[in-house]
Amino acid sequence: MKNRTSRLTYPLYIAIVCLFLCVSGCAGSQKQDEPSRNAENSEIIGTAMHGVQETETPAQKQASETFNSILESMDMRMFDGEKVVEIHGEEDVDLIKKEFARESLKRADPETGSMDGIYLPIHAVMTLTSDADLQNIESCFQTLIQRVTTVEIVFAPIEGGFSVAKTLMFAAPARIHNRLMFTGKAEDMADMGPLSIQLNADIVHISNLEWTKSNQPQKRFSASVGKLFLAENIEISDNHVEKQAESLAETLMQINPRSESDKAAYLLKNVRFLRNQGIGLFGANYETADQFERAALSQVHVEDNSTTNGMVLPASASIDIDHAVVKNNISYAFVQPIPSANLTIRESRLNGKVYTCKPYPKYKNETCHPLTLIHNEIDESADLSQK
Repeated sequence: MKNRTSRLTYPLYIAIVCLFLCVSGCAGSQKQDEPSRNAENSEIIGTAMHGVQETETPAQKQASETFNSILESMDMRMFDGEKVVEIHGEEDVDLIKKEFARESLKRADPETGSMDGIYLPIHAVMTLTSDADLQNIESCFQTLIQRVTTVEIVFAPIEGGFSVAKTLMFAAPARIHNRLMFTGKAEDMADMGPLSIQLNADIVHISNLEWTKSNQPQKRFSASVGKLFLAENIEISDNHVEKQAESLAETLMQINPRSESDKAAYLLKNVRFLRNQGIGLFGANYETADQFERAALSQVHVEDNSTTNGMVLPASASIDIDHAVVKNNISYAFVQPIPSANLTIRESRLNGKVYTCKPYPKYKNETCHPLTLIHNEIDESADLSQK
C-alpha cells in the first residue's frame, strides 16, 4: 500500500510544481513587458517630449524598415550567377562586345530588333592605379555599361590620393537597368582627393571611399538612381569652402531619383561626416525628394560639422536610424523634410542638435509623424525638436 501511495503522489507533485512555474513565468513575463519609468532602468533612455513617442506600436514597427529588410526587398535576381571579369585593356572589352553580339542575335526582338533588357551576366571590374587611368576608363565604361549586369570601378590606394581636380561622370543610358559600383580596393579607404563623382544607374553602390581636406565648393559625390543607392564605409571629413567661393557651395553628398517615374530607396552604413564646413552634408533636390520611399542609416557618425544644413533625409514612408553617433553640430544632424515618413532612432548616442522636422513648403500644412526613440543614450543637451 505504501508503494502504491508513493506512485500516485509523485506525479501529482510534479504537476503542482509545473503549474507553479508556469504561473510564475507568466507573471514575470507580464511584469517585464511593462516599461519602467525609471530612466536608469528603462531600456528607453531619455525624456518624453511633445511629439516624440518612446515606444514602438505594431504599425510603426511594420513601417520602420531596417537596413537589411530594404536590401532584401530589392529584386536582385538579374545579378545571380554573375561571372567576375577583370578588364585590363581594350582586348578584354572587345571580347565582351563579341560575346554580347552573339547573345543579341539569339535574343533580340524578332519584330523590332530591339536589344533592350539584354545583358551578359558579367560583373566587369576596372581598377584605377594612377591619375593617368582616369583618361582611359570612360570610353571602356560606356561600352560595358550597355552590355553587362554590373560595372565596378575600383580605386587602388595611391599615396597622397588622386590629385586631379575634376568631376568623373558615369551614367547608364535611360533604358539600361543594371548596377554601377565605385569602390576602394579591399578594405583600404581610397582617398579621392579633389575628385568629384557623379553616377547615374538603376543601382548605385559605393564603398571604401573618402573625401577629406578639400576646399572645393562643389559637391563631393552625387548619384541618380532608379531603384537603390547604397553607401558603405564612406568618410567625408574636413571639407571647407573658401569665403570667396561660398556662393558656389553645394551639399557634400546628394542623391536623386533617376526619372520622374522612379520610386527608390537609399541605405547608408558606416558613413562618417566629420568637421565639415559649408552648405549641407546630405540631401536631395526638393522637386524629386518624395520619390524616395524608404531609407535606413546604420552606424552613421555626424560630429563637429559647421554646415548650414545637416543630413536632410528624403523619404515618404520610413526612415530607420540605428547605432548613430551625433555630437557637437552647428545645425541639426537629421532633418525630416516629408512629414508622412515614420522616423525611428534606435540604439544611438545623441548629443546637441540631433533631429528636427522641417517640412518642404508644399507640406507646410501637414503635421509631422511623431518621432520614435528606442534604446538610445540621450545627453541632457540633446535637441530633438518637432516643429
